[in-house]
Amino acid sequence: MRRLPVLAIITVFLAKSALAADPYSPPKTFDEIIGSFHKSHFQHKPAIRVTTARVLFADYDLIRRDFEVTRTMSELEMDAWLIDSAACISRDQIEVGTTRGVNSAIEHDPKELRSSLRPPNYGRAIVIEVPGGILDAKGAGGVAQAISQNSHRNGLLETAEAIREFSYSKLVQKALYHAGSDFRAIDSYAVIDFGFLMKSSVDETMQPAGLLLRQSHFRDITRSEQLEQTNALKIERSLREFGITTAYKKTSLESDRSLIYDVLNVQGSDEGHFLYDFGGYRISDHFTNQAITLSDLFQKKIIPVFKDPISATPRVAPKYAPLFQAWGGEGSEERIWKRAREIAAQFKLDGDSDETRRAVNALLETTNVIPSEPPRGPGTCVESLKRP
Repeated sequence: MRRLPVLAIITVFLAKSALAADPYSPPKTFDEIIGSFHKSHFQHKPAIRVTTARVLFADYDLIRRDFEVTRTMSELEMDAWLIDSAACISRDQIEVGTTRGVNSAIEHDPKELRSSLRPPNYGRAIVIEVPGGILDAKGAGGVAQAISQNSHRNGLLETAEAIREFSYSKLVQKALYHAGSDFRAIDSYAVIDFGFLMKSSVDETMQPAGLLLRQSHFRDITRSEQLEQTNALKIERSLREFGITTAYKKTSLESDRSLIYDVLNVQGSDEGHFLYDFGGYRISDHFTNQAITLSDLFQKKIIPVFKDPISATPRVAPKYAPLFQAWGGEGSEERIWKRAREIAAQFKLDGDSDETRRAVNALLETTNVIPSEPPRGPGTCVESLKRP
């Protein structure tokens, strides 16, 4: 299908978001992912290529930057490279997903195997070996014992969820850069639609299943994925300047069930200085609830981390209101979620990649309310995220 000029707009936007910050160099081999840990902690099994998969959209400039082998490819050639190299799913998902009612039949080629690695705690993601490096693939199928209709980690990812998280990775990257942070987001390369349906964990409807391709990264399996409190609070406070939050709302575990807390869910690595997993991030136009960290919640320690939620939490400036207007909302009524589902449904219906790219570009254009450069001079309202 012929590429329309609008794709140039997407390419320029994504190139700026990918290259404005200090370049992140992803691991290139499985050995770098494993690091000094014993290989027995990691599952090394082949993944199987899904024959009905198609690329919805991709950050071609980021891919070219990280994978030298793609630098002379056209966008159509890169789409074919992504499908051939990484449009894969676990054998367990193929074998038990349909019988357990998790997904419709998965068309695949059992002879088309790709080398993959599943690190610890990767419930629905794997790392796939591709020419010139490795890709982190979220939604690539689970392991048999965890594949269930009632599990958030049923092995799969809605295409809409992949669109949403792709968009948030770009938004958070831009916000961190403008905040003058030395933290960075693990960026997203592409969203692939698998061509089969999955039972949504949100509303139990059958929805298109997809794959989010991300930069590969090392995770220290001896540590919690939650950032230590000091850095988590700095990141949360600064992101809230733009109306972005890592938090979800939860009723107190104490006797007063009317009290609502914002539970901060900042996942990443202090040592590697990167953030990942943006599925829980959201946009709000105000913050009034007290905040606690997710690690404290696990330990049932309801200890507020913002002493005064109204004055300690920055109010969202009116100039960032378009983010909430375009992306905000609660639960299933969240606007970016609803729009992502519409985009995924339309792509399944007509397969029009140009129209899909126009729709995603419209979502990303909203992030232009955040300047592309870091603040300069005294008096900035954005707190530095430098490590303590």
